[in-house]
Amino acid sequence: MIRVCFNWPFHAAYPYTPHPFWFTGQTGDGDYLTMVAYSDTPASFFREWPLASRADWTECEGYTFSDRFPKPSWLTLGPNDRIV
Repeated sequence: MIRVCFNWPFHAAYPYTPHPFWFTGQTGDGDYLTMVAYSDTPASFFREWPLASRADWTECEGYTFSDRFPKPSWLTLGPNDRIV
């Protein structure tokens, strides 16, 4: 699993993804949102978020939730999902 920080076009629709994601800011020109999302691999990330740019990812053991990145209410964890 990977956790990715990236830019997403401001007016683009959010894609369907089975993993949680968050809006964390906006670029200075207002054209892009700064996002954080989880995905299985870099290849699956770019399939799920095809308009993403400036993507930077790190491998992780599972989801990490906090006050800033709370667990989404729609997310149902499966038996193989792991919260770190």
